[in-house]
Amino acid sequence: MFRTLREKDFEAIRNSALSRQTPSNLAGAFIICIPLLWLMYFLVFYVAGDATRDVTNYPLFSEMMLICFWFTVVLTVLMSVFTFRYFYMKFQKIQYILAIVLSHALFSLSVYLAALFIIGKSDRVSEDVLTKITLISLSSMVLVVIVTIIRFIILLNKGAYRKGTAKDIQRAKFEGYSYVPAVVTASTGLVISLQMIISSYGFQGFREIIVIVIGFLVIHVMSFVLPEQLVILYCKYRFKSFNFDNRGELHLME
Repeated sequence: MFRTLREKDFEAIRNSALSRQTPSNLAGAFIICIPLLWLMYFLVFYVAGDATRDVTNYPLFSEMMLICFWFTVVLTVLMSVFTFRYFYMKFQKIQYILAIVLSHALFSLSVYLAALFIIGKSDRVSEDVLTKITLISLSSMVLVVIVTIIRFIILLNKGAYRKGTAKDIQRAKFEGYSYVPAVVTASTGLVISLQMIISSYGFQGFREIIVIVIGFLVIHVMSFVLPEQLVILYCKYRFKSFNFDNRGELHLME
């Protein structure tokens, strides 16, 4: 669907996004995020899920805990490798894939799982309700990703991400309106999920409610981010100018 587009059609994304995401900057972020990743693992499974005492009744909690443990181990090892200049300069695309996985694991999935596990600790919530809440929220998230990708395709084909065009003002206005379908989709899924949670869980504990709301809100917000990350990854594989030279500067556009 992007094969007919040329390098200049992605130039605005290249200049705005990649200028902050150099391989050295990502390597520094990895160093900081490794302990944060393990902290979130502890908070999700031993605080929100309370694996040692009042364990959540969320379905397959123990299996998820084990899977997430090994996922965190593997991700930690890979991120550690890509803090070394030789690896992150030679395999920039793989480093960026790790950055995508890290951003969603640390800032989205962790908080979302914590919210689900807290809901599962209520005696008023059955496994069936938990499954429905999960399916509705994940379906909403997938729809947001799909709608946002469609938005990207429309804007790219209209030349909205070309640099220095005469239609910059119109582009900005159209881009703002183009968020409306994705926002409506996300809001609908969020409201339905929260209504199910409130009716089943009740307002027993203000702090728990805050965590639940934030968890479901964050995963929908990150759904807006994922399509742009995937577009950048696609461009990294297709265009040399989306990658960095040995001086840490973007290659020139052809």
